[in-house]
Amino acid sequence: MDEKKLLHELEKIMKKHRNARYKCSFAGCDQYSIKSHVLQKNGILKNIAEKQHVSQFSSKSLFNNDEDSRFEIRKVGINDVYTFPGFCNKHDSEIFSSIEDKEIDFSNRKTHALFAYRSICQEIYRKRTSLNFATEILISPDFSHEFKLLLADLRMGSEHGIKNLEFFKGQLEKEIDGDPTHFTFDFVEFDKVDVCISAPLNIFDKQNPLTHTHDDDLNIVNEIYVTSIINIFPYNDKSYFLIATNKDYECKWTLDKFHLFKSSDQNFRLKMISDFISTRFEFWCFSPQLQRKLGSQKILELCKIWQNELLNFDDNIDIDFNLFESC
Repeated sequence: MDEKKLLHELEKIMKKHRNARYKCSFAGCDQYSIKSHVLQKNGILKNIAEKQHVSQFSSKSLFNNDEDSRFEIRKVGINDVYTFPGFCNKHDSEIFSSIEDKEIDFSNRKTHALFAYRSICQEIYRKRTSLNFATEILISPDFSHEFKLLLADLRMGSEHGIKNLEFFKGQLEKEIDGDPTHFTFDFVEFDKVDVCISAPLNIFDKQNPLTHTHDDDLNIVNEIYVTSIINIFPYNDKSYFLIATNKDYECKWTLDKFHLFKSSDQNFRLKMISDFISTRFEFWCFSPQLQRKLGSQKILELCKIWQNELLNFDDNIDIDFNLFESC
């Protein structure tokens, strides 16, 4: 198969699995899901939108070989940004009403559990589409053995990631049902920044054996490993930084970063947010107004850094770059 045809087939298969129908993410529900927002459309995303659109960091293509343009910022309508086939209509409406239809109460544990829960469910969906994509290619006679070897790693990584996230999803469901024994939540309010981040995070900490998922021979060491969930978003006239960490799989990196953020001034907080989105989180968006203020050169530099650090999960990444410098 020539390269052009290969890329066409890969994109077609990936699109098929992204657009497939999925069952509701809530435990025990067998109804099909609707399009669910990870972050509140009207109270959060609309708050930073321009003409009903925000700017989202995206990959042009998983298979794009252009070193300078693998990532981009694209305009996305608020009906589509931070969405996934997450929950059936009943669960999407009932479970999340307290962070959708009412003023958000950040002092309430359930608020934090719900934000963390949607972040986890979205990441499971993303990994499941990757797993289904890789599995279809591996059983197809149309792709070479050499190419299938590359996809085998993707399938294995997706399988392990889903199993890990399903564990934390189950514990968050217990929290939502009223069991407060599994998670620690915290948050800080700070001056508004038009940036939204919502995702689980895995950090490789050499001092914490619970983050070691494989040994040097790629054998599985821990099927469940340290995973924290971070949400950063503007709401009304402020921004909020929320963390969720499991008590048995505590992420020291996340807790240290959060406490540093909490004790710092706004300029240092902006540098930390810059570090997060240039080295840690692939899935984030910001206002078109902020994109224009930052300028194209800063955005290009950010995309290059992200590409260089794509597979770096170490706890000690240090970069001399601040997206918000001179803003």
